[in-house]
Amino acid sequence: MLRTSILLLVTLAVSSCASGPEFVQSGNNQVEMLRGANRSLQVSGISFNLDGAVRHAQVNLRNLTESEVDVGYHFIWFDEWGEQVGAVERVNKAVRVPGAGMQVIRHVAPYPKCASFRLFVELQ
Repeated sequence: MLRTSILLLVTLAVSSCASGPEFVQSGNNQVEMLRGANRSLQVSGISFNLDGAVRHAQVNLRNLTESEVDVGYHFIWFDEWGEQVGAVERVNKAVRVPGAGMQVIRHVAPYPKCASFRLFVELQ
């Protein structure tokens, strides 16, 4: 199977309001840190890979504290024109990030026409 992989450089775009969410963007893909998640977590990588006809999103989260952090997250997917594809996941999936450690969040795009994503991350 042909595997094409695109690893995008992460550029930070922090909102002007200190209490607001932090946005981390790579190309058209974006991670939004909600409810103070940016105080405990840092996005250390974003990738969007094509494996045959299946697209995979991957976001690497690094815990900036010594304590375990429970995180909830959900994805929204977009087509090549920036229009939302499919229903918004309203239920957060949960993951635990070890103290001073890293956690990888992987997700398969629900439709072949998905061209980008937005990931929402919040502390539980």
